[in-house]
Amino acid sequence: MRPKKYIKLSEAEEASLENLVRESPNHRIRQRSQALLWSHRGKDRMTIAELFDVKLDTVSSWLSRWGEKKLSGLEDLPRSGRPSILTEEEKKR
Repeated sequence: MRPKKYIKLSEAEEASLENLVRESPNHRIRQRSQALLWSHRGKDRMTIAELFDVKLDTVSSWLSRWGEKKLSGLEDLPRSGRPSILTEEEKKR
């Protein structure tokens, strides 16, 4: 069984994450922010994984990335694949 892993947030970090949960346009950033807040408040990784219907390793990755990169760790990592054929103007539409 994996050891319980929680994160500790400063008051400023907690306020920043609460703001992201309420106001971020990106649903993945909102989800990761909420997971970090729940971990700080004592929910274990398994519970968070069940609440979001994701794998335990996914939650562990979110917590690890927070430890390494803080707020920038909430963003999606670059993905491989075919480059977009749309121009910036077309993407905005």
